[in-house]
Amino acid sequence: MHWLTLCILQTIFFVYLLVGGAIFMALEKDHEDEISSNQSARFSQFLTNNTCVTASELSTFATSVIEAYDSGVVATSDTSSTSNWDYGPSVFFSATVVTSIGYGHISPTTTGGQVFFVFYAILGIPLTALILGAVGEKMTKPYKKLEKKQFFPKYPKTETVGKRAIFATLCFVLFSLIPAAIFQAVEDWSYLEAWYYTIVTLTTVGFGDFVPGQNDSDLRVFYMLVTCVWILFGLAWLSMLLSLVGDFFKAQAKKVDNAEDKTKSKADANSNEAHDVPELTEVAV
Repeated sequence: MHWLTLCILQTIFFVYLLVGGAIFMALEKDHEDEISSNQSARFSQFLTNNTCVTASELSTFATSVIEAYDSGVVATSDTSSTSNWDYGPSVFFSATVVTSIGYGHISPTTTGGQVFFVFYAILGIPLTALILGAVGEKMTKPYKKLEKKQFFPKYPKTETVGKRAIFATLCFVLFSLIPAAIFQAVEDWSYLEAWYYTIVTLTTVGFGDFVPGQNDSDLRVFYMLVTCVWILFGLAWLSMLLSLVGDFFKAQAKKVDNAEDKTKSKADANSNEAHDVPELTEVAV
């Protein structure tokens, strides 16, 4: 890739970041300010209604609740006996580690758990990446066979684009829209929230604002294991899709490079012709 092409791509990338930041700020900042204002009012109202509690005591209590929440424990009077470290949730946590999703709703707090995490992640992440790449490659084989078949020979480019669009849409429905409907039925989420969760998960962004399997259920272990299977195959699909998109962008960048090479070659040829003219004139004289 030429430096000019790389600079253009970097410029587009930084503009993309700046525009994204501006849009997120416009959408989220007012809501954050509103929540902050309401929370301050609730804090003051609580102190007014409970004069036996000081601001320092309330702050200390709130801090302890937040620390417990950061450790995955919702510290309320009706705290459920459900553990985040039962076998099912633990396997689910392991899946979020090796896939680098990292929801952040729970994390190891013991020294042994933190040390084990280091070695587990270092070995598990590349192994998972290798497996996901292999599964994604297997998933592309039916598509590649279909792409070789020409149903409309007169319009090969249009047919190729159409096939890719149809294939991507079918996979998107299979790995995102349908699972979102299932999560909506099982979890206390709206469909939009469930769909948002599937995208946050499969892109490995993993905000942790929505995490499945937090409710106590007899089928919790089975549900978490099935969710792990969906994550693995969904990531393989996304790996395949990103590979196809990456190939497309590489092809476009290669075209730009070729155009630059042709322009440079033409400029060099014109420069050489300009240098040859005086020599011919001198010989003629």
